[in-house]
Amino acid sequence: MNKTFLRIISLLLAALCLPVFSAFASTTSDKVESPKVTTETISELRVSIEFPAGGRVPAFEATAHPSSMMEYKISNKSYSYDSEYYHNYYKNGIQWYDLDNGRALKAGEAFVTGTRYRVDIVVEQTYRTDIMSIPYYKFASDLKGYVNGAEAEVKNSVLALDERWFRQLSYTFPPCEDAPADITSVSLWLDAPVTGSTPDFEYTTSDKGYKTGKTGTDAVNGVLWYDSTGTPMSESSKFVEDETYTVAIELNAISPYMFATKSDGMSKVSATVNGYSAQVYCNAQTVTDMDKAIWVKYTFEACKKIINSVEVIDFSLPLEGKKGDISMSSSNEDVYKVEAITWESSTETIAAWNGKTGYSSQNGVFEAGVTYMVTVTLAAQEGYAFAIDTNGKPNVAASAAGFELDVNEHYFHTPDTYIMVSGSFICRQIYVTNVNIVNIDAPLAGKRPDYSANSIGVGYRIETEREAKDVDYQNGQFVDRYYKYAGISWYDLTDGRYIYEDETYILGHTYIVYIDIVANSDSGYEFKINNDGDSESLVTAAVNDNIALAVSKPLNAFWNQYVEVTMYCNEVYEGGDTSDGNDEDSNGGEASDGGSEDDTSDDSENDTSNSIKGDANGDGYVNSLDAAQILKYDAMIISWDMIDHFAADVNRDGYVDSLDAARILKFDAGIIVEF
Repeated sequence: MNKTFLRIISLLLAALCLPVFSAFASTTSDKVESPKVTTETISELRVSIEFPAGGRVPAFEATAHPSSMMEYKISNKSYSYDSEYYHNYYKNGIQWYDLDNGRALKAGEAFVTGTRYRVDIVVEQTYRTDIMSIPYYKFASDLKGYVNGAEAEVKNSVLALDERWFRQLSYTFPPCEDAPADITSVSLWLDAPVTGSTPDFEYTTSDKGYKTGKTGTDAVNGVLWYDSTGTPMSESSKFVEDETYTVAIELNAISPYMFATKSDGMSKVSATVNGYSAQVYCNAQTVTDMDKAIWVKYTFEACKKIINSVEVIDFSLPLEGKKGDISMSSSNEDVYKVEAITWESSTETIAAWNGKTGYSSQNGVFEAGVTYMVTVTLAAQEGYAFAIDTNGKPNVAASAAGFELDVNEHYFHTPDTYIMVSGSFICRQIYVTNVNIVNIDAPLAGKRPDYSANSIGVGYRIETEREAKDVDYQNGQFVDRYYKYAGISWYDLTDGRYIYEDETYILGHTYIVYIDIVANSDSGYEFKINNDGDSESLVTAAVNDNIALAVSKPLNAFWNQYVEVTMYCNEVYEGGDTSDGNDEDSNGGEASDGGSEDDTSDDSENDTSNSIKGDANGDGYVNSLDAAQILKYDAMIISWDMIDHFAADVNRDGYVDSLDAARILKFDAGIIVEF
């Protein structure tokens, strides 16, 4: 309830009570006082006026800023002492005084750069007394005054003798500076309509010379939002997909700045909202005011879905000797797409592709130790837009193959339609030529498979997150049975199948362990491979110091490897229970050497062979290639007739297996001199 309403109620009550008080006074000898409303005190005066600027004419209009509209206003009194220099000249309660020349300025007389000026502004109380002649307000004895927010001198007015109702503020400005150039353009940024979000009532700008307008019934910080029907939106309103919305923003020039106007008084200011051309107009003002206040209006496109993050897929790091990858794509082509790709160093462009023009070039290859930047241009699909911040810059998170990328504006397009994501990568490829796996238990009859192992060396690791399983029906329900844990699987070569984690080894069976390993490509490592993509002969491997076979396969644009080694179950596990089924299998004749005694003959019986001992591939030499051939045969990669069995069985145990391959490698390394 405001002060004015309280005063009115008090006066009505006072008027109604007068007859009662009169009657009462006539019948008693007691003295009764009339009701009285307490007078409010005005403790400070605040006004604003245009700053003096060289070449501009003085403003004889000011604005009062009382805490209540009932307190005070700028006086409209005018006065002039008609002399050559107008020692006193007041218009609308305002006087501009030239301190350096000791005279008041006339209306229309321009300020002079470097001169000091004082402004005197007369204020008066808006309402003085009520019908009971009781003052509404009174000036405080320590009344303070402010002009444009700066403290000013408060004194009695020269225009009015009644000091109860008038006061004058006097403020001296610094020496006058040249008037700044008129504002000819404004650039505003605020959040564009996003489906489900609320309107943004706080714009930003990099310009100077103007400020936000007033907050009104529908406006907040001088900003108004309308839906497609012209209905004003509140701060809690929500944008709806495919609807169009209009924003209108009031801008007030900050003295001594002014908006540029044409000779007819209309605005010549150009405006943009979020980089797009907007309309400048006058609203609820006369055209002569457009040098001080303008409105900017812009209608956004139909409300779009906003893209906050992007991912580039099919991305490959720079590899020494490889060409730049220009086959990257978007993780969601329906939302945004890749339109251009560039790979470049500080001195040359390695590769470039542009989907619009069809241009494609791969002029060079990556060199080790050189830093390369990849830049990918992304375009939002129809109905979508990239998120932008309040400064009109892209506000999107970007990544490729787990690497965070920088996001920049496109040179020639708006940031909500096109963005450029980029990252720098050093070509540090280091080749892994040897892998060594240790601490995996060999097969023992009655014991379950071991799925724990460690890698020794740098540049690679066991792919421990890889698993594989089958679904089995047991005891009336389906259960998962894993045959690969932590990147390790066991293959029963005797039965020709993978064994599950809940099974146990069988005495006399032969097993192959497969271990998945991967190069640490994010640290610059890769497995050494041939030009045809085969790494078999270029990567050596060992498991528990036993020679193993390394085989390569592509996975996620990098080279994964797995190593395999054949192991024999020739011992029984003594540490726990064994299953009856496995015991029966192990004691059913299969636990013997498989007839090896019958098949094994003395070397003297084979002296008629022309084979060289150890020359398993028959090329006339004994070296690591023979060991590799034996391992392939042992793993059943090559057939029986692709190896010389007499030459390959260098340890003379009647079998061709990894033990023979190990002995050949020792011979090739000079560790032993004969078989």
